[in-house]
Amino acid sequence: MTAYEELVSMTGGDREAARKLLDGLRRMAQEAPDPQLRRFAADVLAGHVTLREAARSEAYDAVLSPHFHGLTRWRDALRERERRPSR
Repeated sequence: MTAYEELVSMTGGDREAARKLLDGLRRMAQEAPDPQLRRFAADVLAGHVTLREAARSEAYDAVLSPHFHGLTRWRDALRERERRPSR
């Protein structure tokens, strides 16, 4: 299974979302400031590991967790801002 096919499966068949995720992985492999993140993306794109396997891996978890926590904090802040009445 290719990385794209896996992403299509993970997105419930949403090919547009899968393409966006694939584009993000490609950008990450090329541009991520963290060399471990670049390697993570390159490994997934090359088919050495699936995104699901990588997400469950302790090695990748140590690299990705801080980013996911940051994303979660950003999302929560955005939701809070949306709940506040506009002035």
